[in-house]
Amino acid sequence: GLGQTLNNVGLVYTKLKDYTTARRYFNEALAVAERTHDKNIKLYSSNNIGFSYLEQGNLSTAEKTFKESLEIAKTVNNTNWEATAHSGLGQVYYKRGLFDRSRKQFKTSLGLRTEIGDRRGISEVYYYLSNMYAASGYLDSAFINLRISQAIARQIKSKPRLMENYELFKELFARNKQYDSALFYMQSFVELRDQMFSENLARNLADIELKIREEDNIQRLAAKDTQIQRQVMQRNFV
Repeated sequence: GLGQTLNNVGLVYTKLKDYTTARRYFNEALAVAERTHDKNIKLYSSNNIGFSYLEQGNLSTAEKTFKESLEIAKTVNNTNWEATAHSGLGQVYYKRGLFDRSRKQFKTSLGLRTEIGDRRGISEVYYYLSNMYAASGYLDSAFINLRISQAIARQIKSKPRLMENYELFKELFARNKQYDSALFYMQSFVELRDQMFSENLARNLADIELKIREEDNIQRLAAKDTQIQRQVMQRNFV
C-alpha cells in the first residue's frame, strides 16, 4: 500500500503544479516498487513521472520515461497502465507535431482500453485524437472524435471529461466561425465548472463539520475519562 499511497500524494502535487515535489513522491514509490519487486507499482510510478514531465513541457524526458514504462509493461500483465503509457507517448508526439506517430500510439491505447472495457479511458483517447486532428487541420475528423468522446462521457457521467470536451467544442466551433455554438459550449463549460466548484466546496465544508464533531466527541470522551479516573482514585482512597 505504501507505493500506491506515495503515488497518490504525488498526483495531488501534480494537480497543484508542484512537479518537483510530485516527482519526489513518484520516485519514492518507484524505490518501494523496486524493493518489493512490485512491477505494477513500478509501471504506475513511471507513468506518473512521465506525465509530470509532459505537464512541464519537458517532452524529451517525458518520451524517454514513457518508453521505459512500455518496457516495464512487457514484463507485467497490466493492460490499463500499458494503455496509459501509449496515451502519454501519443500526447508527446502530438505536442511535437508528429501526428502519424501520435495517431499510432493513440490507436494502440484505444485498442487496449476497448479490450478491458475502460469507457473513461476510451473517452479520453477520443478527446486526444480530436485535439490531434484539430491541430493538423482536419476539423471534420476532430468533431467526429470529440462527439464520440462526449457521448461516452455523458453515459458514464464523467464531469472532468465533459468539462474538457466543452472547452474543445468551443475552440472547434470558433475556428469554424460558428460563434453561437462556441458561446453555447463556453457557457456549458462555465456552468459545469461552477457546479463542480460548489460540490467540492460543500464536500470540504461537510468534512470540516465532521472533523469538528469528531474533535468535540474526543474532548467529551477525554473529560469522561478524567471523571472516571477521579472517581476510581476517590474509591481507592476510601
